[in-house]
Amino acid sequence: MLPWLAWAFGVDEWDAGWSDDAKRATIRDSVMIQRRKGSVWSIKRAIAAAGFGDSQLIEGNSNNFYNGAFTHNGLKTYGDPTEWARYRFILARPISNDQADQVRRILETTAPARCHLIEMIFTEAANLYNGAITYNGAYNHGVA
Repeated sequence: MLPWLAWAFGVDEWDAGWSDDAKRATIRDSVMIQRRKGSVWSIKRAIAAAGFGDSQLIEGNSNNFYNGAFTHNGLKTYGDPTEWARYRFILARPISNDQADQVRRILETTAPARCHLIEMIFTEAANLYNGAITYNGAYNHGVA
């Protein structure tokens, strides 16, 4: 019954492979997400409800300069302040390329239409470069 319930509540992204808990959380949060669609809260909540955990959203290219005021760690942006509609999305756990496509679809349906995703980053590595696995293209190296 969960797929029909999701359809009735207007869930934008649905995956039959999700756990039952993730499916129920997505249905439970769908009304709140629809009401607040386009906000940072709704984006992060939709991603969490889909089972991808905590996330961080960095909005826009700020008006920071290379003057030593900030430590360059990849989280601060530099550039044109008129590009406020661009954003980066950081996930706390690694995802496969298929999951990255799913996250992009969630972001497209939840984020404002005027905003553009620059990149998705995850902070943990799924695999180590120790020769124990072979690279088959299912995972990438930190940016999706």
